[in-house]
Amino acid sequence: MLPKLPKESLLEILRKMLLIRHFEESLIGLFDKGHFRGHYHVYIGQEATGVAALSCLGVMNVSRNRQQKAGRRRSAAFCCPS
Repeated sequence: MLPKLPKESLLEILRKMLLIRHFEESLIGLFDKGHFRGHYHVYIGQEATGVAALSCLGVMNVSRNRQQKAGRRRSAAFCCPS
């Protein structure tokens, strides 16, 4: 059974998911306009898993280096400012 979370916590989780989605949609737009080259992997459609898991672990408000250790794959999404 899932624990009941306060409304404020749920809103913060939603805010972070929307921030990641907006960041990555912007990233796609910048790539399409040729502002950068190379490979990138977006997290679109998977925001809930990462944000909820890292929120439960208390990892969402730590340094970029520690976030990358928490999830090296697709961790760019978690480098957005909180």
